[in-house]
Amino acid sequence: MLLLCCLFSTLPWYVPLGLAPNTTYEARVSYPATNPARVRLWLEGEVQGSARMLLDAERIIFRSDARGRMVGTDRNPGAILMRAERWAMHRDGEAGAPKQLAYDIVMERSVLGVPSSAGPIILVAAALLVVVAAALPWWTHRAVPALLDWLAQDAPTARRRL
Repeated sequence: MLLLCCLFSTLPWYVPLGLAPNTTYEARVSYPATNPARVRLWLEGEVQGSARMLLDAERIIFRSDARGRMVGTDRNPGAILMRAERWAMHRDGEAGAPKQLAYDIVMERSVLGVPSSAGPIILVAAALLVVVAAALPWWTHRAVPALLDWLAQDAPTARRRL
């Protein structure tokens, strides 16, 4: 997969190349929170700004057809359009505000709206849940009563010392 950028127009647009057939993709752009900006992504031919907005990042999800072309765009190849505008005052004032916005744009496969790079994190979280579920009976029947007995046993001796 490759995002080809065209900066010759007023809006930068990206053309995804090498899409796998019948696959869902997520394209997201992130930028530093220190630069007060509002960034919008949308597919060509779509209503501008219909993507999901996150904190300092925005993403859109799109599909490819059986021939590996973007679904829902007017052109072939389809394009991802981006617009960035100033959103608030910069902390250093108007003179200290950057004239250009540095950003990262990433495109990756998505399954059920979850990017494929999140797979290992989800597996680790599921493994931790299994460990907690397996340890819970031991914890409630042995560890907690032993801890409470130990705390109750030390309490009277602590009072006598005072």
